[in-house]
Amino acid sequence: MTESELLELGKRLERVERSVRRYRAALGIAGLLLAGCLLITAGLFATGHARAATSAPAQIVARSFVLVDANGRTRAKLWVGTGGPALALYDKAGNTRAGLTTAGDATALVLFDKAAKPRVALDISADAPVLRLYDKAGKERVGLTTADDGPGLVLSDKAGNMRVGLAIAGDVPVLWLYDKAGKPRVSLKIAGDVPGLWLFDKAAKPRVALSIMGDRPVLGLLNERGRILWEAP
Repeated sequence: MTESELLELGKRLERVERSVRRYRAALGIAGLLLAGCLLITAGLFATGHARAATSAPAQIVARSFVLVDANGRTRAKLWVGTGGPALALYDKAGNTRAGLTTAGDATALVLFDKAAKPRVALDISADAPVLRLYDKAGKERVGLTTADDGPGLVLSDKAGNMRVGLAIAGDVPVLWLYDKAGKPRVSLKIAGDVPGLWLFDKAAKPRVALSIMGDRPVLGLLNERGRILWEAP
């Protein structure tokens, strides 16, 4: 592997890393929009425990519809606020179990567990669909989206930090592993017809490169500036 070949692979690697970071940023931006949608319906969800009078039929309130069951418990509400329309569904205990909202160019569907904790969110904003899965503590653990370059999957730890990134950037499939500080430490990818494994130091600098150039396996060790220290064969 010549130094120029190694540098070119390094440049490709940087481009793919930026793509994976964009997937993470897209998930974060969509998450903020989703939070905004949830805030729009906060007042709606907060009153889910209120019971309508048992003698009252289905009623129409100002800018809202309220549905009650045979026991007078509120089970569904359709409401329009300043941000847009919202639909909330409640279980028999009065806990919010599903919410559908739209605000601006963002639309979100949220599913809650029986403790009224959000566990699944599906939203779209700026033509970027995002599927999110949350744990019992409310931390996002899985994010799936697609950007202009291709699809991306992000897996996070208990603290909500990205630890695994799987993406297709253009025509390059790549797997990234991150440390607790969010630094890339391992990358596995195929650029063109060249498969490669890269190992990074704590500063996210590539230090070990293993690839197959044509039919020739190559191992290279690099310094902190990306220069070849040793290679074999």
